Amino acid sequence: MARKLFTNARVVAPDEVFLGTVEWHAGRIVRVEIGATSVPGAEDLGGDYLLPGLVKPAGLWPHPMPRGGEGIATLLASDLAAAAHGITTIFDAFDIPDHADAVAWAGIIGCLDWLDDGAARGALRCHHGIRWHIADPASDNIRAAFAMLPQRRNARLVTLSVDALTRLPDISDLAKAHGLTVVATDARSPADASLCLVRDVIHLLNPAPGAADRDGLRVLQDFTPWPARALESPRHPESLGADDAIDTAGALDLLHSPFLLRDRNAWALPLAVAAVSARAARFAGIGDRGAIVVGQRADFVRVREVGGIPVPISTWRGGERIA
Repeated sequence: MARKLFTNARVVAPDEVFLGTVEWHAGRIVRVEIGATSVPGAEDLGGDYLLPGLVKPAGLWPHPMPRGGEGIATLLASDLAAAAHGITTIFDAFDIPDHADAVAWAGIIGCLDWLDDGAARGALRCHHGIRWHIADPASDNIRAAFAMLPQRRNARLVTLSVDALTRLPDISDLAKAHGLTVVATDARSPADASLCLVRDVIHLLNPAPGAADRDGLRVLQDFTPWPARALESPRHPESLGADDAIDTAGALDLLHSPFLLRDRNAWALPLAVAAVSARAARFAGIGDRGAIVVGQRADFVRVREVGGIPVPISTWRGGERIA
């Protein structure tokens, strides 16, 4: 497999932005350096930004996932929109049904089987992970449902409300047994944050203002530019994710968010980009993507600013162009 290069790119590296060259081979980044190159075959990006592929841990559509053909059509539409706007890793959200609901489980497992088959046959542009959601915190069958979860390597996250933590005190242990990261939703107060820490749940999704001002907590904040809720937070969120939506605008918001944070809040662009790439990947328990550094997966999005608006030009996942 031939090595490939980008040159004359404004590379958004973890700590700085510089005009440089990036080389990758067999799906991994093998060289990152300042300055252009005249090596034959290098793709000249003409001074456009080169960002790491974006990571969307919160999913692109509401749960529960529609089942059957309608569900697959929804999944494909979201996959296309995501890739076109620089997202290379997304997490599809599924409600965990009652363990005895055979029809619901059959629908979910059918979608998961299609995802595996679609990925194996090259039908999907993005990498798809799974986010399980405990929709009914009062259910006495959650433990049994966890035992029924398909053991799939792309299941990474489980979300539940803070209220559910009071009903499921051992949820962190249950999730760890299945290799999942627990993310709490609906944190409204410092007391809720304290409960999360006591339950060893350090990841919070969209906490209320002031609810997450505790050391040790990591925040995923949905980002809606108009109004830009993430901009109102006094602390830097661990990572950002556009609102759960399947439309094109929802996918584009994630790309726009770091540039808005740069322009409105004076964030350094590498810090803002990391919130939708490296730190979002870490939030989801993935360490091999999200940064343009040697050894990371070759996930990129080429971005051109036109009249102050960032425009996605092309996207690569694992070194292969997907949009």
